[in-house]
Amino acid sequence: MNKNLLIIGTDDYAATIKDIAESMKCFSKISFLDNRFGEEGYTDEENVIGKIKNIDQYALSYRYAIPSFSDCEKRLICIKELEENCFNVPVIVSPRAY
Repeated sequence: MNKNLLIIGTDDYAATIKDIAESMKCFSKISFLDNRFGEEGYTDEENVIGKIKNIDQYALSYRYAIPSFSDCEKRLICIKELEENCFNVPVIVSPRAY
């Protein structure tokens, strides 16, 4: 089974999640989904691979997914949707935390 991680959204906590996930050294590949992907004038993280609404297309390529929204309610809704689409929602903890 793959160890690829999808970060949902590129705002708020996305960069922090990516940095911590990289420092954990347990994910083979880290990519992003953002609904602005493909829109004119949208330039963001180089690893944005598609829109959030198409998340089901990535279920075979990515085992793990985590939302990066600061809105707790939105994040909980997204977690439920991820689990319904066969993603595992990882616990992201910095190796420097104690």
